[in-house]
Amino acid sequence: MSNSSQNIEDIKQKYQEDIARLKRMLRNMHTVSDIRFIYAYLSSLEVEATHEFIMLSEALTTSLIVRYGRRFTEADGTTKLNADSIPKHLSPIHEQIMRLRHA
Repeated sequence: MSNSSQNIEDIKQKYQEDIARLKRMLRNMHTVSDIRFIYAYLSSLEVEATHEFIMLSEALTTSLIVRYGRRFTEADGTTKLNADSIPKHLSPIHEQIMRLRHA
């Protein structure tokens, strides 16, 4: 192994906890970005009585529920969130989403 390769490995070893924390943060940011996009897209959809509309809105709603709920039920390389951190006025919405996720 060359000297510069060894230096890189030493740096990675020294900062592995910080690197892992940054990776978790990026995964969380990606999830939040996805949830915001899906919510905005669903909010802008015009209701139509078509098969395509029903399939699209159901797929997007399912994706939103799964992505949101995953933050509270498993730690897939991200930080597992605690439901106690939900503001009281948003608790009913949180509970409803979690019930839908587990239905």
